[in-house]
Amino acid sequence: MALASCNSPKSAGENPFFTQWDTPFGVPPFDKIRAEHFMPAFERGMSLHDAEIDAITSNNDEPTFENTILAYDNAGQMLAQTELIFGMLCAAETNERMQALQEQVMPLLSAHRDKIRLDEKTAAYKRFSAQVNMRPRLERTQVFGYDRSAAARARSAVEKELAKAPAALQSSTMRDIIGMGDDRLTAEIEIEIDRFTPCLVDRKTGMRVATTYTFASKSDLANLRRKGWIFNWTGDDLKGADIYKLRLKGDTEIQGLIALREFRSDAAVYIQLAESAPFNIGKNKRYDGVGGHLFAIAAKKSADAGYGGFLFLDAKNMDLVEHYKMAFGARHIGGVHPYRMLIDEENAMKLLKIYNFEEG
Repeated sequence: MALASCNSPKSAGENPFFTQWDTPFGVPPFDKIRAEHFMPAFERGMSLHDAEIDAITSNNDEPTFENTILAYDNAGQMLAQTELIFGMLCAAETNERMQALQEQVMPLLSAHRDKIRLDEKTAAYKRFSAQVNMRPRLERTQVFGYDRSAAARARSAVEKELAKAPAALQSSTMRDIIGMGDDRLTAEIEIEIDRFTPCLVDRKTGMRVATTYTFASKSDLANLRRKGWIFNWTGDDLKGADIYKLRLKGDTEIQGLIALREFRSDAAVYIQLAESAPFNIGKNKRYDGVGGHLFAIAAKKSADAGYGGFLFLDAKNMDLVEHYKMAFGARHIGGVHPYRMLIDEENAMKLLKIYNFEEG
């Protein structure tokens, strides 16, 4: 019988994912990694990840950033390393065996992520929720247009559909992947911010006029197109949105409208649509300050919901991106929409300090 010395090279059957790498700069030992090594590595990685999450959720200490959020982000390193290398090899030198592994692994990874991140009944969710809604603020998947778990599930669904009926990929499944469930956020904001003032300003007299806002009723929104309003405020795309009307105090005429959607999972409010009344647009407008008022309403609703005023929107074009940067300190992030922008908590609070409108 031949005995291997302590200095003998690793045997072909030893899994490189279960040993410490002695390569320069910790580069993966690609020459030793085989297809058969991945499934055991994924299984051990998921098991270790589960144990790490269980250690967080079973911790009886008061939740803090370090023992909850940071610990959560640091968990699953072996699994993440295995996924990274697997993805690199699938992209660089794929073959039938690796493709078969992809079909086998993707549902397992999706189920693993879902168990930890998507089930709101788990102890993990309750513990993370205690962190003053910190986790959604860190991720904001809807704002930035990505969700790795959703992507994995969608890719798995597409692979199954592809085997059955390629034509089906032109329907909802493909749209889910492209938009990550974001296809309902279709409006583009083009309202002008002419000035910031606590009240509207009468263009003829220069007098400030107090304002108020409240929910817009169906009767408020009916027939606005006939009165010169540009957008269809009763369209199906606005179903489920909260629509607010801006008025002068003691008057019923609508000066502007704004449609908002709340995304609790992202701790954010989305500005879906905003419009000044036709008589408040152009050189002969009746009042200045409508646009700023409408954005301030959105910031207030975000603040009231506990989101610190955080907002996001899709501008109509690059000129408006620059306009909103200058007006609000908004940030252009692009991504799922080329002109997607966000207004962070700090800039939203600056905006709210200007206005003194009343609700009701």
